[in-house]
Amino acid sequence: MPKLPRARPPLDATEERRVRKLAASRPAPDDWIRRARMITRSWDGLPKATGPGPAASGD
Repeated sequence: MPKLPRARPPLDATEERRVRKLAASRPAPDDWIRRARMITRSWDGLPKATGPGPAASGD
């Protein structure tokens, strides 16, 4: 069975606050936001979301 990668826990409250702020940011580069969201989802115990969301359809 493949091992699921998990983000390491935040080193301190400052790091956690910065990453969560970046995950909620709009003007930051898309790849930074995507990575920050994957990390915060991992911290919250949720599976990482790498694909497009339900709003992105090919219609």
